[in-house]
Amino acid sequence: MTEFWKSNPMYWCEYCKVWMQDNPQARATHEKGIKHKDNVARKLRQMRQNADKAARDERLATDSMDGIEARARKQYERDLQEAQEAQRSLAGEWVHDDKAGLHYNTQHRWYFDRSTSMYYGDAAAPPQPQPKAAAVLPAAAAAQKKRAHPMSQPGGYQMPTTGAIGGAKQLLNSHGATIILCTAFFLLLPDGLLDDLD
Repeated sequence: MTEFWKSNPMYWCEYCKVWMQDNPQARATHEKGIKHKDNVARKLRQMRQNADKAARDERLATDSMDGIEARARKQYERDLQEAQEAQRSLAGEWVHDDKAGLHYNTQHRWYFDRSTSMYYGDAAAPPQPQPKAAAVLPAAAAAQKKRAHPMSQPGGYQMPTTGAIGGAKQLLNSHGATIILCTAFFLLLPDGLLDDLD
C-alpha cells in the first residue's frame, strides 16, 4: 500500500483551445499538424491587424484632436476680437482734446480730467477748478445756524415712550389699552405696542 495513483499532466494549447498529454511526443505531433499551424497563422494575422487598427485609430484621434484644437483656437481668437470690438464700441474711445486740455470720449460725450480724476458731462469743456476762498458767514447767520430746530436733523428726534409727552398724559383704561391724552386728539393703542417701538 505504499504506491498511490498519480494522473499524467495535461497541456493546454492556446491557439487550438484543446487539452493534450504533457509530453514531448504529444506536443510535437500536435504542433506539426495543419490545424495547429493554421490556428497560429490566424492568431498572428489577427494580432497584426489589431495592432494596425490601433495605430490607425490613434492617428485618426490625434488628427481629429489637432483639427478640433485648431478650429477652437481660431474661434477663440475671433471671439476675443469681437469682444474687444464690442467693449471698445460700448466704452468709446478716449481722445485728448488739446483745446480743453482734457480727454474726451466720443461715444458718451464725457470729459475726463486726470489731475482731479473727475468726469464731466457732454456740455462744453468745464472750467478749471479755482481754489476756494474761506467762506465768511455773517454773525446773524452763524447764530441762526447754532439754534437749529430739533426736527432739522436727519431722522428728527425720537418721541419718548414713558413719562409726560409734551403735556400729554399716558393712562390705562379699564380694558387694558393704553390711552395717550393730547390736547388735539386721542390715541388708543393696544397693550405692549409702545414696548414694541423701543
